[in-house]
Amino acid sequence: MQKILLILTEFPPRIGGMQTHAVNLVRCLLRRRFEVAVVTYRASGRDEIHAIDAFDTHFPCPIHRVLSRIGHMQNIRRLIRLSKEFEPDLIYTSTVFYGGVGERLGIPMVARSVGNDVQRPWIVYPFSFMSRLTSHPMLEDKLYAWFKRLDSPEFVEAVFKKRRRQIMIKSAHCYRKILANSEYTSGLLQGIGIPEAQIKTVIGGVDYDSFSSCPSYSGKRNQLGFDETDFLLITVCRLVPKKGIDFLIEHMPRLRSVVPNLKLLIVGSGRKLKSLKAQATRSVNADSIHFTGKIPHEQIQHIYGIADAMILASRIHIDPKTGLQDAETMGRVLCEANAAQVPVIASASGGIPSVIEHERNGLLFKTDDIDSLCRQLKRLSQDPALCQTLIKTGQNWAQTRFDWSIIMDAHADVFSELVL
Repeated sequence: MQKILLILTEFPPRIGGMQTHAVNLVRCLLRRRFEVAVVTYRASGRDEIHAIDAFDTHFPCPIHRVLSRIGHMQNIRRLIRLSKEFEPDLIYTSTVFYGGVGERLGIPMVARSVGNDVQRPWIVYPFSFMSRLTSHPMLEDKLYAWFKRLDSPEFVEAVFKKRRRQIMIKSAHCYRKILANSEYTSGLLQGIGIPEAQIKTVIGGVDYDSFSSCPSYSGKRNQLGFDETDFLLITVCRLVPKKGIDFLIEHMPRLRSVVPNLKLLIVGSGRKLKSLKAQATRSVNADSIHFTGKIPHEQIQHIYGIADAMILASRIHIDPKTGLQDAETMGRVLCEANAAQVPVIASASGGIPSVIEHERNGLLFKTDDIDSLCRQLKRLSQDPALCQTLIKTGQNWAQTRFDWSIIMDAHADVFSELVL
């Protein structure tokens, strides 16, 4: 039986897109008769420890919660030690940061990159000196709690930026194969010198059965203050600059000139929530802009059930202080909307065109271009035949291209090529 060590920086009991990807990967590999062990971050906080104990007890493979969120070099040392004990035939990582482990031990490695590890390499403390100290649980917990209270400030990312990028590039070159989540991410990897032949693009990630079976919730519409005559346009995202929510709020008068009964429902939370709510309050269409705040991941499919259309207005954002770039490298919510049979309008930004093909499973508009967006919104709202085509194709692609089963099989096929 072939052994695979999975280094997964996001893992349950917290649930989100990355954690769902991780769990599906483990289950797929176990079905294929691989022996699997997981390495992830250690617990922080009493509540998290209790939740982890309950989860780990019933999980079908060993989970080593030993990684530090801060001391990268200390993590490398721990991973080398664990690898020597487990003796894997292959190591898989959910970022491109840990290639040095395989290089040291002569073990083939595969990484998954969602692009942000290349654009904004989040290696908190990238030095060997004092790495063990910064990884001490007491100090780490205090630093991590402080960082969360500040809601991931950009100035922290700017510190050691050059060193982080050097480590990321060196590490990325140690992998036999990198699985990119879009053509945009593939381009980022090629931009740091990774040969195209070493990159496999694997797009998607949605539980098709869960999202496709979600019924329409007219009662939920009423609870949220909408009625059946409203054209409910939803956007589901973290509230950060790259998502373009400010663009949508600013141009609500133009959007409502195209669809007079349009209401905008903004689903999610993030560091821009306060400023976006203030912007919405100043709008002449303030009563047509609504915020839900954070919705638990396991409940998000119900939001799609009340929507007439879903929009993702992302842009490439470059922070003026740090120079760091942030982009929509794929957009999993687009896959979710396709599965939920909700027509999609999205900006042609970053990795979005890898998911949405114009006039096939959605409509694309030019980034931050209100005239382009209004043209596509008019088509969507006034052409029922087009709308049905987008829904039908989107549903088909969610099942045959984007479903977790398809994504996981693509991962497992790459692993098999390298170890069998």
